Amino acid sequence: MAKKSATDVRELTARASMFLEVERKETDIFEVDERRTVRERFIHKLPVGELMGPGGITGQSMKLRLDPLTEHIFWAGAAPAEGANLFQQVRRGPWSWIMLISCMYFAVPGIVHLCFRQHWMDYVSGITLLILSVTSSLCDAFCVDCAVYDDGVSGLADGRPYQRTAEATGTTSDVIVKRIKENAATPEVLAPDGWKNFTRLLDRFWVCVFTVPLLAYFFYFQRPSFLINIPFVMGTFGSFALNIKGQSVRASDPCGIRYQSGRYLVEERYWFFMKIHAMWHFLMSSTLIVSALYRPAF
Repeated sequence: MAKKSATDVRELTARASMFLEVERKETDIFEVDERRTVRERFIHKLPVGELMGPGGITGQSMKLRLDPLTEHIFWAGAAPAEGANLFQQVRRGPWSWIMLISCMYFAVPGIVHLCFRQHWMDYVSGITLLILSVTSSLCDAFCVDCAVYDDGVSGLADGRPYQRTAEATGTTSDVIVKRIKENAATPEVLAPDGWKNFTRLLDRFWVCVFTVPLLAYFFYFQRPSFLINIPFVMGTFGSFALNIKGQSVRASDPCGIRYQSGRYLVEERYWFFMKIHAMWHFLMSSTLIVSALYRPAF
């Protein structure tokens, strides 16, 4: 009788253990599925790129406009043409001297600050603007190339060509192939190259994290009066309004410039973007020059 009772206890214990193990596995599966669902929802909400029609001067290739997040990531862009590194692209020279001059113009208010050296904010503002003239030149005058993002060959083995483009646009390979055929485009898909993405990140990081906060603080530090600073605030907002307009023009042709055979090929739309972008540089720099010079007594 005792043996039977012991056997029954062991069986009940084994069944309970099996039940707990099954319940644990079901719980783990549920948690994995829940994490996957959350991840898929998050990914679904992320912005995606857009495949745009071919250009004219830059070739009959489709163009990829990267989403606002990945356009700042080096490896998310196209591999630089001919494997060019950052210094090789700079050695090519500026694609537009007007654009380069407008970028370097940020150094002028910086020099004004360093000439005054009235207080520590002059040193900080001067150095910040000198660095801005360099990051802006790299982003807008030197590293502007686009290159082949997807050649249409990768993925053919498993029947999924243009998989990279499909992932970037949130569509499928079949949709990409159809779009290319509809536009009678060449097989290659173009996108801004990695150095363009890197210098864009560098320039915008410096502007947002250092330049704007420090120079806004200088307005108040030098002239602790809201009314006196209204013209400088208006000049700043007007400049950024021009910048936003220029970025919308660039977004309509994200690969409007391409370096081939030792020279830059530039679409008309990109020339228009250059004029607006240079205007915002000149207006912002002029506002900062006047701000650096105007030092009323308080």
